[in-house]
Amino acid sequence: MHGAAPWSSRTRPVASAAARVFRRAVVAASAVVVSERAAEAAPSGNGEPPTALAATAPEPPSDYRNASAAGLTASYVALGTWMWLAWYKDKPALPRWKFGGDGWFGDTTYAGGADKLGHVWSNLALSRLGTELLRSGGWGKLSSSLIASGLCLSAFLFVEVNDGHFTEFSPADMASNTLGALAAVAMTNWPALDEAIDFRVQWFPSAAFRRHASADFAEDYSGQTYLLAYKPRSIAAIREAGGPLALLQVLNPVLGFESRNYKPTPSPDDLGARRQSLFLGVTIDVQAMIDATLGGRSSTAARWGHGVGHAFFEYVNLPFSTLPVVRASRSPDALRP
Repeated sequence: MHGAAPWSSRTRPVASAAARVFRRAVVAASAVVVSERAAEAAPSGNGEPPTALAATAPEPPSDYRNASAAGLTASYVALGTWMWLAWYKDKPALPRWKFGGDGWFGDTTYAGGADKLGHVWSNLALSRLGTELLRSGGWGKLSSSLIASGLCLSAFLFVEVNDGHFTEFSPADMASNTLGALAAVAMTNWPALDEAIDFRVQWFPSAAFRRHASADFAEDYSGQTYLLAYKPRSIAAIREAGGPLALLQVLNPVLGFESRNYKPTPSPDDLGARRQSLFLGVTIDVQAMIDATLGGRSSTAARWGHGVGHAFFEYVNLPFSTLPVVRASRSPDALRP
């Protein structure tokens, strides 16, 4: 992946196309904003505002919307700074911009496929966090999800364009980015989906990363496990259950994937073979525990703790909190132990 070479004439058309796509997305999102505001202001069939809340609570001031949009923009400036330090600073550029394919989940790809799930997860998490930031400023649900996901996807498109100067522009990475951004829009606007599933990362620094720690913790794929979790508490009968059945509220069945000894590149002293694993298992739903202990409390500390904890554990699993039950693995290094 990874500095700031001047864009050549070959990459300018790609960048221009990306800018046009982003501008069109903004125009489309603006139209949604207009329709949302019109819906908020429209009277009901009897001439009254649609709800009592609409009649008594004024719309958030427009400067809150501007402030939330500015905050989202600033967060991407900070993210871009980290990306430059982690991926591009002092990295030599290729002689020519490269467009290619680094594969998907092949057992000889550079990260064993974990990087593709990392792209899905990053775009999902950043898009949804951006959506919540905009909604806190008064933006509508649909418009905030479209703007936040569009901004996130555009940012990662520019990352891929820049990657073409240092490794290669990866269509598979962009497909994964797009999947994550679309999933964010779907989960924001379809609450039942959001209540039923999470896509989380579980990370503990790998031995190779601990030996050579850097700002690029995002590429410590040997320390990451990706989990698609189903939340049984999305079922009303389980939420309301008592006794042993109530344990299902904090236990999630998961489909997990991990790659080991791909990236960071192991040292010559490491004898472990490269390995990909797909498994079914169970994990602890820390978000459910936080909701049960802090949800509904009125103190400022409890409300902040609940808000931060609920958001964080929507996307992150505690290390060592998953138990694989059925596992299938493969390795391209069959002759190694």
